Amino acid sequence: MKRKLLTVLLAVVMVFGVFGLTACGGSNADADYNYYGVKYEIEDEVKIEAVTFQAVYKMFTTAGSFLLYVDSGADKANYQAINKLANDWNVTIYHFNPDLTGGYAKDVKEAQNANLCSDLTGVAAESQLKAVQDLLCSISGKKVADWKGYNGKLLAITGADSTADEFGTLTYKGKVSAANTVADGAKSIAAIAIKNPSYGAYTEEAKDVPYIPAAYNTGLISTMNLFADARLHIYDDRDAITEEKTDVFVTVANYEMFAHLLDNNEGYFAVFFGGTWCPNTQAILYHVNYLAKDYGMSKVYFFDPRLDDGVRLDQVATSKVFSTEKAYEDEMYNIPALEKAALKAADAVEEAEEALAANTDDSKVASLTKAVESAEAALALAEKRVEIAEANIGYTVTYTVQENKANITGNLNTRNNDATGSAYNYNYTYGSFLANYLPTYWSEWNITAKLSITVDGVKKDYTRMCVPNIMMFNGEAEGKAELIALAEAEYVWANTSVEGNPYRLAWEAAVKEVYDANPYAKYAPVLVVEEAAADAPAAGGSAPAASADSAC
Repeated sequence: MKRKLLTVLLAVVMVFGVFGLTACGGSNADADYNYYGVKYEIEDEVKIEAVTFQAVYKMFTTAGSFLLYVDSGADKANYQAINKLANDWNVTIYHFNPDLTGGYAKDVKEAQNANLCSDLTGVAAESQLKAVQDLLCSISGKKVADWKGYNGKLLAITGADSTADEFGTLTYKGKVSAANTVADGAKSIAAIAIKNPSYGAYTEEAKDVPYIPAAYNTGLISTMNLFADARLHIYDDRDAITEEKTDVFVTVANYEMFAHLLDNNEGYFAVFFGGTWCPNTQAILYHVNYLAKDYGMSKVYFFDPRLDDGVRLDQVATSKVFSTEKAYEDEMYNIPALEKAALKAADAVEEAEEALAANTDDSKVASLTKAVESAEAALALAEKRVEIAEANIGYTVTYTVQENKANITGNLNTRNNDATGSAYNYNYTYGSFLANYLPTYWSEWNITAKLSITVDGVKKDYTRMCVPNIMMFNGEAEGKAELIALAEAEYVWANTSVEGNPYRLAWEAAVKEVYDANPYAKYAPVLVVEEAAADAPAAGGSAPAASADSAC
């Protein structure tokens, strides 16, 4: 197919048809591709999912129980055994590679500094990932030596909600409940599963083999869906992080996985570059998701070029130290979600006031009065967020590369400089990946942020990878998949949440053009029922009216 690169210009507005909730278009040729199934030759249903550091962070700070396999190696037998364990117990086991490049970094020093199980004490000035390692130890209550020992083991994690005081300092209560080798992995599952009291206590086999699936109820072992992060606006429930997954996004956790995807996927497939930390990703991921459904696409691979995938922006207190980063609590959310939160806060105030009014115990007056004041403060904050969001409808927020421009002139010997606009990547790793897999990539947004790197004896200029963007690849030919379509954008939610806004129309039109490059996908939205649309967002954020001709 003839190569074409598409760049979204904010000044261009393209108007197109209406979107529905589902599609009956053709299926993707890459529907059966799975990283673990292909790389580790797993024939059974693959119940291992890759997670980035952000997901690990969430496991320790979110209520629930999770199974995490920590492994930076590539032993096929281990992954096959872990997957069999997951199938036997009917659970999802998440795989976290403490080498945040996935082993892709070829430069020895970069490879060492990217591994959170390494001793990074002496390289703090050269590797910003020391701060990420410190965060891992903080949220888990474990030392680096412990995590080094966890490599190759299955962890049972009991998470808990994080709480913030008035200064934004978070408290964590998550813990590692058990850690066992692959051979003893069932012990980790049993540590957080619920024993069936009616089973096994009276059977001989259970006495001999205590860790058998039938003796336990694993129904309360949680799943993890980072795309349910409230900032991404895909799910109505702001607490849906452990709810059933309904989006199309598949995590590509590191550079090695991305390289494997481009080397081995034999179909047409889309890759979205972005991060939950990015306000522009927050603005448009909703539309990317529902448009994919309109095209009958079951997967859009999601890659965050930041090695720490922006997890520091989840930390209210520490993130405000950096002038170029803002805590997401200060960003604009979609207005319906904010209004819902304000109503909930108002109900809390009413309940607190009623409890105080009904009280007859003088000893409780002080605590009940404090509860009322706390509820009122929370309500004031919720209402303020609604006010800020409403004030910014239709206006763009300046989000440029200029602040980081001084940090993007590095070379191979200045590894704390980076080519993605943050301080958590390495020039050589980034540059060698572009040279080997995306030689035609060039960002129209970041043309002033050039990075000159010599890779394999060839010096070339690269641009900072634009976040967000979406790419379409053709993997049907021999060799690496070919980049055939690209759209990149810089938006905020206040732009795209308003129907008819030119930014929203331009972005949706650009995504459609990228999806149209997949000959196996067909744009075929169905009619949206108005009654249902009142309670649920329409696909692609569309209006509820569509002609009968556009239905399947």
